[in-house]
Amino acid sequence: MNFNDSFKTVYSKGLSTRNRIVTFDLAIDLFRSRKLNTIVETGTARVYKGWEDGNSSLIWSHLTSELEEGKFYSVDISNDNIERARKLCHPFIKNSEFIVSDSVQFLENHNTPIDLLFLDSMDASVPGYQEHHLNEIIHAEKNLHANSIVLIDDSPEKDYGWARNGGKGALVIPYLLKRGWKIQLREYQTLMILDTL
Repeated sequence: MNFNDSFKTVYSKGLSTRNRIVTFDLAIDLFRSRKLNTIVETGTARVYKGWEDGNSSLIWSHLTSELEEGKFYSVDISNDNIERARKLCHPFIKNSEFIVSDSVQFLENHNTPIDLLFLDSMDASVPGYQEHHLNEIIHAEKNLHANSIVLIDDSPEKDYGWARNGGKGALVIPYLLKRGWKIQLREYQTLMILDTL
């Protein structure tokens, strides 16, 4: 099944959990309309079945597998998580790399453009998770460009479950706003692009 059919029949149902569908849909539309190729994800899919964590790795690997120059990097500090994600994404793995690393260190050493950056590492139960996401964006910034897209998971404006006080976007969003980015859409996730007007 191609990506469009999978998105309509399978992925959209899973993404309706916590209303991730609207931000994913817009991110994918922007990614395609801007003719982008490279996706970097911090924090990889951790479950084989079910959509508790969104299964973003499956979606990104499938999307980039259909692009001639597509490239998907999924970074997680847990080898077990990476192995699970690799198995989950196996049918679409040809343009994907699954990397065991601290995400901040990976982004610090990464030296190619990032077209879409998906921030979803370190759960809110871990002390310092908001600062960790801020450090991710600080180290990724050198590889972002005028057409880049930043999508932040678990970052609702209003408290939702454990995602409180801005969740993973609490420090990232103000940091980017001060640097000329704007919020394109904010639901359970936050999608940001550079404000070029």
